[in-house]
Amino acid sequence: MLDALQAINNFHTPRYRLNGSRTNQRTAKNNYKIREYYTTMAILPKITIIYASKKGGTRLMAEAIAEGAKSIPGIKILLKDISYAVPEDVKDADAILLGSSTYDNSLDQYLDFFLGEMEKMNLQGKIGVAFGSCASGEGPLNMATKLRSSGLRVILPFEDGTQKDKGLREFFMLGRSVAEGIRSGS
Repeated sequence: MLDALQAINNFHTPRYRLNGSRTNQRTAKNNYKIREYYTTMAILPKITIIYASKKGGTRLMAEAIAEGAKSIPGIKILLKDISYAVPEDVKDADAILLGSSTYDNSLDQYLDFFLGEMEKMNLQGKIGVAFGSCASGEGPLNMATKLRSSGLRVILPFEDGTQKDKGLREFFMLGRSVAEGIRSGS
């Protein structure tokens, strides 16, 4: 423990030694706070939200989900457009939420490829949610099937139907309930 404190002390304030002076006690206290911050950040539950949106509706849903999750303290949130997502984004997530708009009963091609990559990963026991904007409901159902094949515990697909029928409040509440669930460990 002392070696770790000395390493942090040397990194942040190389001109001081741990000799008990007032300045060094303050530095040691600050280093403890820094170490505590990084330790806490490493063990926070994480929600990853990845979406594919052509006209912006699914992006709004994803942002509402992220806002709902942020309303619960102690949750890390990663929100990414599918064009910037990599499979490593979901490795350390406790919950993975994927959203896509659906055209002619097919998913966005990049999200479909991403789901194929996820099937190769060990995601056993993580929570999965599929959401999207579509008239028929096929998109979230297709995503839910692929999420199950990745080993995720899938919450029923959450679909919008038409965005005009429902507000974004439901998506905010979805994010909030997922965050509460992973924070409590259920």
